[in-house]
Amino acid sequence: MNKTDFLYSLRMKLSQLPHDEVEKHISYYEEMIADRMEDGMTEYEAVASLEDVSVIAERILQDTPITTLMKTKVKPKNGWTTAAVIAAIIGSPIWIALLIALAVVVIAVVATLWGAAIAVIAVVAAIVLTGILLLIAPFFMIGSGLPVMLMCFAGGLGIIGIALLGFVGVKYLVKGIAALCRAIGRGVKSIFIRKEN
Repeated sequence: MNKTDFLYSLRMKLSQLPHDEVEKHISYYEEMIADRMEDGMTEYEAVASLEDVSVIAERILQDTPITTLMKTKVKPKNGWTTAAVIAAIIGSPIWIALLIALAVVVIAVVATLWGAAIAVIAVVAAIVLTGILLLIAPFFMIGSGLPVMLMCFAGGLGIIGIALLGFVGVKYLVKGIAALCRAIGRGVKSIFIRKEN
């Protein structure tokens, strides 16, 4: 693929973005190809060294604010006809309700995921607090005897060790939930990304 074909294909895949946004991205990739050609690559090698046009376009569209994508998704390419305006108004109770329902479901899922993470963090923190209290307790149990004091202290150390392992698990849990929330966000955003042929 040569530079002209690459840039034309990218322009077509980004056609739902505002004109100035498309031109900004086209200029960026045009300059990138020119820089590689100045470094000694042929036009075809410079284009081949870039990612696939579909991958580039998908990344750009995913990085575009959802409000921009919604405006361009809702707006017909040939403008609004009277019939389309009337249909949108008549159908608004349905599509507005569906949009609200989608937003509520997404918010509920994300809140549930983070609520579960907070609950696990609270449990691990409670275990750490228990361990700390068991480490301190022997100083208040002087009359109980050395074996009881040592057992209490050792139990505290053991519980804190278990809690440290719990914190490692919490770290991976939070990373996983954050990745899942990003995937949900990309999924919702992909609804508003027009698929171009």
